[in-house]
Formats: sequence, C-alpha cells, structure tokens
Amino acid sequence: MSQSGWWLTLRSPEQVSTLVTALQTANLLKPCWWFAWNDLEMRLPGQLTQVSELDGNWEVLRIFSSQAELRLGPVGQQRGCWLLLEQAPQQALGQSFYQSWVMGEADNFRVEAGYHLLAGEQLKLPQGVQRGQVSYPRPLDYQFGSNTSDLDKIIVAEVRKYYDATNRLSTVRYAGLELREPGPNSLKVQPLPTPETVLPLRGEKR
Repeated sequence: MSQSGWWLTLRSPEQVSTLVTALQTANLLKPCWWFAWNDLEMRLPGQLTQVSELDGNWEVLRIFSSQAELRLGPVGQQRGCWLLLEQAPQQALGQSFYQSWVMGEADNFRVEAGYHLLAGEQLKLPQGVQRGQVSYPRPLDYQFGSNTSDLDKIIVAEVRKYYDATNRLSTVRYAGLELREPGPNSLKVQPLPTPETVLPLRGEKR
C-alpha cells in the first residue's frame, strides 16, 4: 500500500549532532542507524550509539530510522542537507523547528515500502571468519550491537521508495536494518501493480 512522502531541504548545520538531537527530540531518528564516507574512511550501515561521531569530516552522511532519513552531501562547492519522511512535515517537526530549519517548499512523493539485501557472506579472511564479499577488499563490518557476529543471518534493509508525479523512481531512503534467517520466507514480497494502477487510463482519476 502506497503512502505520501515529503522531501525537505534544510539549512546546513554547523554540527550534525545538534540537528540530529533536535530531530530526536521531535521523536524522529529514534532509534536510528547511519552510514558515511569520505576519501579516507567508510562507515558501513549500523546502529548509531554516539551522535558525536556524526561531526567527523564526512563527505556523505545518512542517518535514518523508521520515521525519517537525514542526508548530507556535496552540492557543487557547498554542502546540502535534506530530510525525507512520511508524515506531514509541519506536524511532525513542530512549527518552531520547521521555521528555523526548513528552506523552501517540501516536495511531495508517492511512497512504497520495500527491502534491500546488504552485501556480505561468511568468508575466511586473515582476521578469521568474517562477513565479506570476494569482490570487496575489506571485511564488511555492519554494527548490530551484540548480534554483529551472527554470520549465519542475512542483513536486510527496510527501505521506502519515492516516486514522482510521473511514477518514476526518484530516490530510495533507508528506514531500518535487521538480521533475518535466510530462506524463502525471509522477506514479504509484494506483487507488482497492474499497468492500469501505475499508469491510469486517459481521463481516469487516480
């Protein structure tokens, strides 16, 4: 079942941790996961335990939860900041936060839920048996607290797919991570919509 989603442009914070703390106060990004990278370091998706880690020199940074995803990344010579969520923005964020942080009008999208499988299987590496993939030159160390070493399970990312008014996929936001037992029943697969649902006949209302 589809729902509505909003893509907001925020002013760039001096410290990402300050913005994330404000969003957590509004009951967004709580609990949450994150991943990031720059030219020298990459943090694979995992649980966020210390918001201070977000203030590093990251080129691309994403913090996400079931309620929203916060994105930071380069836009030309500057840095952009965006928030994606499936709740009416002013109601979810509160008037004070909205007026202080949101720039311009929110873009509206149709949203479908889905799943992605993250890369990684059991490999014998110099450090021992770890999660990895032959095509990657490093262990895949996803952070799941005490369950990080449970290599028999697959890592599933719950996602939200954002479609524009022409039903083209605009972006995919992460909504959460979990470990699951491998097998045919690991994921609930939704059937593809019929063509007339995706592309209504001329003159037919959605």
